[in-house]
Amino acid sequence: MESNPIYRIEGEITSAAGNYISITTNGQELKIVNATLAAGETLVVDTDRMTAYVEDENGVTVRNGLPYLEELNFPTLSVSAHTLSRFTHFFVIF
Repeated sequence: MESNPIYRIEGEITSAAGNYISITTNGQELKIVNATLAAGETLVVDTDRMTAYVEDENGVTVRNGLPYLEELNFPTLSVSAHTLSRFTHFFVIF
């Protein structure tokens, strides 16, 4: 049995060459590149619906987030122990 997590990334992010966020779940990488988030915005990656979008501080979708994913890889969780790691390169995550 698998579970499809929702990843929520909050914080101000400026797009720049070489900047990225990498979230690895059980060896599967979700890499976010060229993302831009203003204060109060959240990048939501919904692995169940296989989509990504940006919400404002009120939870209103303001734009498509799929262009921020390096590839359409949506890591799942299985019933067992999990390993989750994150790596940021030149980003500050709150």
